[in-house]
Amino acid sequence: MLADLDALEQQPQRLLEPRLGERFRLPRRLYGRTDQRQILLQAWAEVRQGGRAVLWLDGAEGTGKTALAEDLARIVWEAGGLFLTGGIRAGLSSALNHLLRQQDDSQLCLWRERLGARLGRNAGLLATVLPELGTLLQMEPGAGGSPERLQEAFLCLLRGLCIPSRPLVFFLDDFQRADSEERQLAEFLAGDLESDGLLWLTAGAGLEGARAIPLAGLSVGELSEWLTDAAVHQAPQMRRHRRLRQPQVLGQLDDAVLAEE
Repeated sequence: MLADLDALEQQPQRLLEPRLGERFRLPRRLYGRTDQRQILLQAWAEVRQGGRAVLWLDGAEGTGKTALAEDLARIVWEAGGLFLTGGIRAGLSSALNHLLRQQDDSQLCLWRERLGARLGRNAGLLATVLPELGTLLQMEPGAGGSPERLQEAFLCLLRGLCIPSRPLVFFLDDFQRADSEERQLAEFLAGDLESDGLLWLTAGAGLEGARAIPLAGLSVGELSEWLTDAAVHQAPQMRRHRRLRQPQVLGQLDDAVLAEE
């Protein structure tokens, strides 16, 4: 942005080209989300005790849904849990890859026995869509099966991955954009009452029976704090640009924000 301002001062009529690597950096922290964060932490505490929960981050774009999920992800990983995202298949592939990377041979053998016993005849079927499962179980993909049987296989795998010592969080971002197959599979898995130690979290749309966590815009005080922190990061470089000191550019920003050092 600073380079663009320099260019505009020298050549006001110039058309600027986008540069993806040069971005306005803002502080990465949560603002005004204490209550929502507490709900997530309470649900995570219950899941660590063997419970289950289904939550929905309900808010418009830009209200901090992803930031809240990222904050929870850090806590989950630090506690030795699994935080899966990217969709059902991508999330389970990530979990299997994590096991393959992190476990020694003796632990892999235990996981192989546990998941193999859970999946039974469905192991080969699921390996056709999750190659990492075939690697872990040391088996070739099997023949295809009905959609209902594939759903059951996903459920067996999920139950096998959920253990008290390694609780699991499944985060489905932008769930409102999921296709019908993904939504149907997610609803089927999240409706299972036998998957202990599991937290389902969505953003953009909720699963059936999910507890909504409303997220509105920031209050004036919270927005002021956010702008002040942003100014502390950026103002020393920005103040030299007379364009940023013009009223039409500043708009509703408080003059004190750009004066912060």
